[in-house]
Amino acid sequence: MKWKLAENGQWKLNVDGSYLPNCVKSGVGGILRDNTGQFKAGFAIPVLNMASPKQVELQAIKQGLQLLQTLQVGNTIVETDYLQATWDIANLNHEAIANGALIDDIKVAVDALHNVSISYGSRTGNAVAHRLAGIVYEANTSMFWFDQVLECILDVLNYDVIVSPRKSLSSLSEVVR
Repeated sequence: MKWKLAENGQWKLNVDGSYLPNCVKSGVGGILRDNTGQFKAGFAIPVLNMASPKQVELQAIKQGLQLLQTLQVGNTIVETDYLQATWDIANLNHEAIANGALIDDIKVAVDALHNVSISYGSRTGNAVAHRLAGIVYEANTSMFWFDQVLECILDVLNYDVIVSPRKSLSSLSEVVR
């Protein structure tokens, strides 16, 4: 299953975290696409001293929401491939859960945005965000891209998009520009 357009004309922000247990640095990444699947923005951010893969994934969600706030974009589905993170965010008693303060930050950010929700999506539909999260192991700074696709994700982005019956293969190249 590849990446799919959001329904109802919404944009989609796919996020992912990369965690190595014996490494001080972890990474978060995300890709924002509009309601036609066109690349709008991406990020890769190193995060330090994370304690678990779930904590890194929650940090990826938080960073993605901050990007939406900066761009003043609403009407967006934030999609993660970490199911437990979505459950923890939906839990009304999250204060008792590890990472409760981080979940509070996420809930406040979602409430501040118009029509933004967080949902689970399969790992195979999250390949570009996964690649971006891994880039940070080679970088020491936060990186952001707007409208211009990063060369090192172009192959995954081309492969990632499901071509609908209404969309020709020739128009696929327009999606990733």
